[in-house]
Amino acid sequence: MWEYLIARLTILITLSLGTLLIVLYPCIKKDNIYFATFSLAVGSFVIIVLCYFIFSNPVILDQIFRYGFR
Repeated sequence: MWEYLIARLTILITLSLGTLLIVLYPCIKKDNIYFATFSLAVGSFVIIVLCYFIFSNPVILDQIFRYGFR
């Protein structure tokens, strides 16, 4: 039971971090274009790696199809 909860929280935190880095792009762009571009690239990379981790693992993919994200 704890492994499932820890996995869900880890996915949620990682997705939140990636989204935050992407959403802050316009705000950071006003001060420093290079840091804003880096933030956008890292945020996109984090979300892509998270999706790859979730959908490339057959065990996790089977659990998602069987039980959903509940």
